Amino acid sequence: LLANRAACNILLKNYRACVEDCERAATVWPAGRVKVWIRATKAHLALDHPREALQLLNQIATEDPNHGELAALTEQANAKLKSLEERE
Repeated sequence: LLANRAACNILLKNYRACVEDCERAATVWPAGRVKVWIRATKAHLALDHPREALQLLNQIATEDPNHGELAALTEQANAKLKSLEERE
């Protein structure tokens, strides 16, 4: 249920709520951790939180190194991090 609500929240651009739901879903639904981590990663990227996104991507790489979205999301997070660091 939390994973589905997280999916709805990301579509509604309620990114913080999505992250919260994903954090809770990952603890109560261990089999779906990668799925909710992907959703949380996307929400963190939308919130311009690339460091948090990269932390989740490292966890995903450990659990499922061949995940179809891993490379593209990692590239996106690294680009956002670089942009953020240039502004700081």
